Amino acid sequence: MRESFDDDDNEDLGYSPIEKYEQMRENDEFAYFDVEELEEIIEFYLDNESYQAALEACDFGLTQHEDDASLLILKSEIYLDLDQSKKAMEVLQKTISQNPFNPDVFIATGSLYSRLKSPKEAIYYYEKALQMLEADEKEEVLLDIAYEYQNLRQFEQALKYLQEVLEINPQNETAMFEIGLCYSEVDRDEEAILFFSKYLDENPYSYIGWFNLGNSYMKKRDYDSAIFAFDYSIVTNEYFPAAYYGKANGYIQKNEYIKAIEVLNETFDLEQPHSFVFCTIGECYEKMGDLDKSLAFYEKSLEIDKSYADAWLGLGVVYKMKDDLPKSLKHIEKALRIEPNNTDFLSLKAEVLEEMGQTEDAMDVYRQIIALDRYDDDAWFNFANVLIEQNHFGDALDILELGYEQTQSDDIFFRLCALYIEMDDIQTGFDFLKDGIEKHKAGVAKFIEYCPEYEKYDQIKELLKNYI
Repeated sequence: MRESFDDDDNEDLGYSPIEKYEQMRENDEFAYFDVEELEEIIEFYLDNESYQAALEACDFGLTQHEDDASLLILKSEIYLDLDQSKKAMEVLQKTISQNPFNPDVFIATGSLYSRLKSPKEAIYYYEKALQMLEADEKEEVLLDIAYEYQNLRQFEQALKYLQEVLEINPQNETAMFEIGLCYSEVDRDEEAILFFSKYLDENPYSYIGWFNLGNSYMKKRDYDSAIFAFDYSIVTNEYFPAAYYGKANGYIQKNEYIKAIEVLNETFDLEQPHSFVFCTIGECYEKMGDLDKSLAFYEKSLEIDKSYADAWLGLGVVYKMKDDLPKSLKHIEKALRIEPNNTDFLSLKAEVLEEMGQTEDAMDVYRQIIALDRYDDDAWFNFANVLIEQNHFGDALDILELGYEQTQSDDIFFRLCALYIEMDDIQTGFDFLKDGIEKHKAGVAKFIEYCPEYEKYDQIKELLKNYI
């Protein structure tokens, strides 16, 4: 190899570090590069997915800057891109031993564990890095730790770190958005409302703050306050579609479907229509009883995305409402081909099969639902009702008893008591009722609905008088 390469001349010619490096390689010459130049060269090869060239450039750089942390970190990233995680880890552990007070090395190690889906180990190294960083340098690492706690579904811990991010930078939109998600997961709606309200007192133009406040009110079913908050989110950022969807959902929960449709129509000026928007409009028209318009919007939804299961189900619902049961079943089946284990879809299928007189098939579907979710009280209840309609009272009792054991449902409890009485086993029905009525006293009206003949039995009348 020739021993010289005139760096000054090449700088005068305007060579980039990449051109300088490649010319050096081509001419079998030698040149000096500082670390920043080497990083630029390696990043260039990585951007072009030339991993072997990047690795060679990295090794070359380390001959000139032995043990440089930034080059070693890049080398570990290359190994990871090459699916050689063991080598990546070996490089980083060596780098830590040589640079024990460099936070970037610990951050890189945490990032490696994160990519390997090992959140506990990632947190350990991120925490080590935090101890070495100044307060104003911690923002990104705190976010990284919060993400790992979210991966562990430890949302309380994630909230703690996200709120620290806001103490450093109150305008960090990512942290605000993630705080909203975490509060949603931990079901601390009152605390969330207080937190976002206080934050908005100090940051009134935060559209994500208003959006999070709206979502918190939605969870409390305070739909008017939610719509108010979503409106402010829109005022502070009229190009934020999620706030429009939140506002529309608020109107839907209030059964104000025309207003919901108007809000959803506004989103078409902001972004390309989504299948779920057309589907939601279709559902609004369905709720208003305008079945033809509902069908049209479900079809529009499927024009955008044929795999959108909710739109296929929507068609199934509308055709059921139109008493076209074969068409209803056909569309429900299409929804189930996309989401075969969706118990809501299966429940509707069972209902349609019942109405078509295919009771054995309907019962098979109820068995399928129970196998997927043994706590689905509606499935147990409806399965028992099909058996009762077929005069299979003993089987119905078995299903209700098993269902009650799994769900402790008011509906199942009172239907079970009523069925014993219908079968003239008055004493067993009374005993069940006596033993469980205190636990289910809020649902006593259901027993009267299922067993209107209870008044014929003095002991039952006497038992119920304190609850009716």
